[in-house]
Amino acid sequence: MRASIVASLLLVSIPASAQQAPPATAQAFLIRWNEVQSLGLSPVSPEMQALLAAFGEEAARYKETLAADAKAGKPPRACPRKGSSDTIDLGGLAASFEALPADARAGLTFHDGVYAFLDRRYPCAG
Repeated sequence: MRASIVASLLLVSIPASAQQAPPATAQAFLIRWNEVQSLGLSPVSPEMQALLAAFGEEAARYKETLAADAKAGKPPRACPRKGSSDTIDLGGLAASFEALPADARAGLTFHDGVYAFLDRRYPCAG
């Protein structure tokens, strides 16, 4: 099952009733992701919606960070195309977390993990 979201660099609107506490670490996200996958839950299930919401919140913060950095004259940490829609597969995020050593996953906040994932996804041209 592929769980995708479409975003104009990444704004997601999920009903508040579907939201649960966001995962604190990359490892916590992976545990929840693997549970959803093993149960074969629908992309519209509350559990999947909660994961999408957690990612959407971090993606929105990421977009705000990019805008604030640009306004402050800081060099960009990433260079997503402006005005385009993009599809993010949560399986790709999970795979990027899975590639990390277990101790690194346990110590990596979900916030920092999402930011690193998006930084790699949208590199600036050299």
